[in-house]
Amino acid sequence: MSVSSLHSFEFENKLNIGVDRSYQWHSSDFRSIDSIPTCCFNIEEGLSNSLAFYLNYKVKVFDNLSVGLGFNYMNMKGKVNSFKNEAISIDGVDYDGKFEYAVEQNSTLMNYSIIFDYKVYKELYFNLNFALSNLNNMEYYQYEKLVNPSNRGYFIQADSSKSRLNNEFRGDIGGSSINYLIGASLIYEFPLNEKGSINLTPSLGYSVYLGELVENTDWSFSNLNLGLGINYYFHKDTIKATNELNIDKTLLLAPIVLSKGKEVLRNELEYSTYDVELDLITIGLTAKDKRVNFRRKIGVDDSLRLYYKFGKFNEIINLELISQENEDKESKNLALNKERIDFLVNDLINKFQEKVSFNLRIKDKQRIYSKNAYSYVDKFYYSEPISIKFNEIDKKELKLTLINWKGSLDEGALFETIKSKLISKENIKSVYSNSELGLKTLQYLDNARINYNPDEVIPKVLNELIKESNYIIINEN
Repeated sequence: MSVSSLHSFEFENKLNIGVDRSYQWHSSDFRSIDSIPTCCFNIEEGLSNSLAFYLNYKVKVFDNLSVGLGFNYMNMKGKVNSFKNEAISIDGVDYDGKFEYAVEQNSTLMNYSIIFDYKVYKELYFNLNFALSNLNNMEYYQYEKLVNPSNRGYFIQADSSKSRLNNEFRGDIGGSSINYLIGASLIYEFPLNEKGSINLTPSLGYSVYLGELVENTDWSFSNLNLGLGINYYFHKDTIKATNELNIDKTLLLAPIVLSKGKEVLRNELEYSTYDVELDLITIGLTAKDKRVNFRRKIGVDDSLRLYYKFGKFNEIINLELISQENEDKESKNLALNKERIDFLVNDLINKFQEKVSFNLRIKDKQRIYSKNAYSYVDKFYYSEPISIKFNEIDKKELKLTLINWKGSLDEGALFETIKSKLISKENIKSVYSNSELGLKTLQYLDNARINYNPDEVIPKVLNELIKESNYIIINEN
């Protein structure tokens, strides 16, 4: 193996994800929401807190300046209120009364930002962002409260009950409102690896909401936020190109089958074969009949999983499952899922009847850098082959009638078609349908012997014929 060094440079595009804990100061000037009275005293100010999740991507445009796009999802909870002092009399005794007028709110905002990121000193950055802020939803609770005296006095409600709260209203402000938000923050990067490509990013920021949180309320807020995130630099490290044919990497592959809710390591797949005699009626402008005979193999287990364990693999670009017998024809792209590759057993069973060997192939794109440009070179790595044996454990014969159609259909016409097919059948065991119209029509033909949708096996056998259509299946076995 030979390795050659080329001119290196830095790409400082970076992806950042994290969470913010924020505190808001609210200012407002309104008497009610949705014209609900609050005894005509303005609600003026308040506090709230929020939890937000953010994601942004920045591209380096100059040595110390990056520009990017960001998304922020904020859940904000708090209260705006005001107080009024007024002399009151309770049971003939005068008191200095104090009343609170308040709106408690729980709202969600989604902010879409343009971000300017300036490197101030080494790992310290100044961040400026301009955002469109969308109030997605607000739940509010509005009330008037007797605060003083604290131990006596109440409001008499419409139902003659007594309460220290009055004019209570709850509701949702649906729809959406669009406003602007301007913010600035300081961000510091703490490297988490030697290359500095992954960093912990605490931040401190302040932003101002421009516009009305709710129409006709003069309700706005300013926001102090403390954040913690992680960013990833793309290709920040010095790159060396390689020209070897093979790299020392290992791959372990084994088949796992789900059996009774447990994962069992084995290489033998069990299946049942269904020989089907099918009377197929497709209803469109007219009903077309034809008789079809075919065979389907259905796996006893729902899925095959391939367990894999990599050594020295840092980046997997693409996986393919291929058979050694016919590599091109049987190759299939796969996706990783927590050390499992889910793959339908039926896909294998219907292609093979004997023992067959498979490889897992990794398609890796090796980056080659030269001067101020780079390109990709495809490399392929193979696992040791695994062998899977197919074992038929049952064979069944089915006599089925399939009526299928797409879109809307006249109920009377469907009824006559089904009636004509059922009237001559004496050994109906079960009927299947995925259509409300189909089931409703079948109710007209009430038959105590018939089970409706008893299992999923027969629809699975006819899957290719009923896909994306309405159907009724009549089983005579």
